[in-house]
Amino acid sequence: DALLGFSQGALIASLVANELYEKKKIKGLISVCGVDSKRKDDQFSVPSFHIIGKTDGLRSRSLKLYEAFKGPKQLVEHTTGHKFPSSKEKDIAAKLAAFCSSIA
Repeated sequence: DALLGFSQGALIASLVANELYEKKKIKGLISVCGVDSKRKDDQFSVPSFHIIGKTDGLRSRSLKLYEAFKGPKQLVEHTTGHKFPSSKEKDIAAKLAAFCSSIA
């Protein structure tokens, strides 16, 4: 069981997933182009999988969100901007499937 969020929704999903993970009601988070909250004290323990666009104008904020995760985490980058990766990027799909299997 995992939550998925995109952009600002990934930040909200991070906050919710962390609370649910601590209560053992969820096993992971998938963040697509997620952005940080700009608060320096944010820390998340939920296992996470982060997808970031190489040309995303908010890439630096996505990396800051990734850095706030202290539990098991993985970062992959897709070739475009602030959007979901193309279905042609099969390596990302394979890595995401592996992450989902690892938290099942």
